[in-house]
Amino acid sequence: MIEPAFFLGYRSITPKESSFTGTAIPERKKRCTEFMKEDLARSGLDFKDVHADVDFYNRDGAVEAAYKIPYCDKDGMPLVDQDGILYMYRTRISWSHKPLEGKGKKGKYTQPSKIIAGELATAPYIPWGLNLLEGGDILYICEGEKKTACVHKYLGFPALGIGGKDQWRSSEEDDVALHPWIAEIIQGFEQVVIVPDGYILRWDIGKSYSLLEALIGDAIGAENVKTLHPEDKIDDLIVQWRADGLDVAEQFELIPELTE
Repeated sequence: MIEPAFFLGYRSITPKESSFTGTAIPERKKRCTEFMKEDLARSGLDFKDVHADVDFYNRDGAVEAAYKIPYCDKDGMPLVDQDGILYMYRTRISWSHKPLEGKGKKGKYTQPSKIIAGELATAPYIPWGLNLLEGGDILYICEGEKKTACVHKYLGFPALGIGGKDQWRSSEEDDVALHPWIAEIIQGFEQVVIVPDGYILRWDIGKSYSLLEALIGDAIGAENVKTLHPEDKIDDLIVQWRADGLDVAEQFELIPELTE
């Protein structure tokens, strides 16, 4: 079996939050590796597709297992410091129980703070090795790292991901500006197709995506951007299409466009 670390391309270090030492480390690594493989497999991926690695993050001793997905620069190279240590990534968490009260909510993901990552804390996810500065015909914007990687893997499309419905903004406080990376990247493509999560009809989610589409339209022309309306999460759909023996590209083309 090939260990994940051999495919990383960056130095993975144990965060300060880890409370594991000595003989506890191998068991923890095994549990995190199993969770990583199972969770990625649900999106039709393995750790090599996203260069994922186990993460010993353990807030309040409430984390059962975790793994990290590295973030890359606009040219598809990992965001590392001068020592090769990754400084922007998203950590997927499996909780064993609720963390201590007053220390934040129990979310599925965590990441380095803005104090550490700066504007990269809201940067889009770019699949490893995909140079979006080269431009092209169509750019696909998906919600979530795994959905983006799945679309790129099975459809071959240039794609970038936003960490959540609002993580395309230049900052948390700015409702009317795209993140500078997105604003730069879209200029190199003739068309942008937005592939939202499966909850697009929820008011707050729909509002955010409508604004995203409008801002992209202002930048490259409203006729050159559209939002799709998948019936479910796009990675779940792709996995199901493959299980049913259907042509993924043909099924993707059947996804309707979102209408007002």
